[in-house]
Amino acid sequence: DGVDAAVRAMMTDKNLKGHDAELIQTLYKLWLDWDARNAELENNLKIIKNYLLSVENIKDIKDLNAYFQSEECLMHGNFIANFSLGIDNDDSSYYNIELYPTGLSLGDSAEYKELSANGARDKKQSEAIALYMLNKLGYDKAQAEKIINNAFEFEKNIAEYMMTINERNSPDSLKKLYSNSIKLEDLKTLSPVFPFYEILAAHKVFSERINLQEFKWLDGLNKLYNNNNLENIKAYLIRNIASRYMGRLDENSYRELQKISRERNGIKQSKPDEDLAADFVHGRLPSAISKIYAEKYIAPETKAEVTQIINDAIAYYKEM
Repeated sequence: DGVDAAVRAMMTDKNLKGHDAELIQTLYKLWLDWDARNAELENNLKIIKNYLLSVENIKDIKDLNAYFQSEECLMHGNFIANFSLGIDNDDSSYYNIELYPTGLSLGDSAEYKELSANGARDKKQSEAIALYMLNKLGYDKAQAEKIINNAFEFEKNIAEYMMTINERNSPDSLKKLYSNSIKLEDLKTLSPVFPFYEILAAHKVFSERINLQEFKWLDGLNKLYNNNNLENIKAYLIRNIASRYMGRLDENSYRELQKISRERNGIKQSKPDEDLAADFVHGRLPSAISKIYAEKYIAPETKAEVTQIINDAIAYYKEM
């Protein structure tokens, strides 16, 4: 609690000087400036709609291949197969590229066979967010509901090939998930229909160490990746892109998101805006906050060591 209070105080402490303090306090003020966000609503909706038009204009699998390989998709879109930089589990002195399955709105693939009470809450929340945002972006109720239903159908179909949460939590799951080393070239054979190799190459994602978490999922994705499922895949992309911006628009959208979240989690009150703004800043400027915290609160004899750790972290992110 003491650390949390100290970080909160940084957001408004006028005695703090320097570039890091300026970054922290400027971002904090911007987050709380609802008038500015409200004024930009229509312009921001147009920007998001353009992201959706890139998906709506896809006519066939060939177009979809091009979309997944585009900078538009990487920066503003959504994928159905995911990749990220991670620590190699066989040798932690190396980094690797993790290839992992399609994101599911219900989290657990088991929910698509038998919906639990928790899954029902997740489904209600996901659909409420998507319906609100799609309406806000110009889709009527029937169009929005069709997108939501088609997106769920795609998730249901791909979930059949994915590990459940119970399977991922089993004693032997680490070996199943993180001992699947492949070469980039292997993807041409493992994924002959879905252009995983071409997508990674287009985005300059290369590594001698690549881990494919779920072979069965990738096999299933290749079976589903065809023109018969094109509309469901597009709906999945449109729903996800639209939904992610609900918390970043005007105040009305944000308050509705809070309401939906409270209903899903069974709570009566959201955090104060000032706390939420501080959390947002902390999540995006961790190095700046760490440096100021170290200067103000760390004992002199440990400052050098802490400073070196922070500088190493900064150098790591710059290298990435």
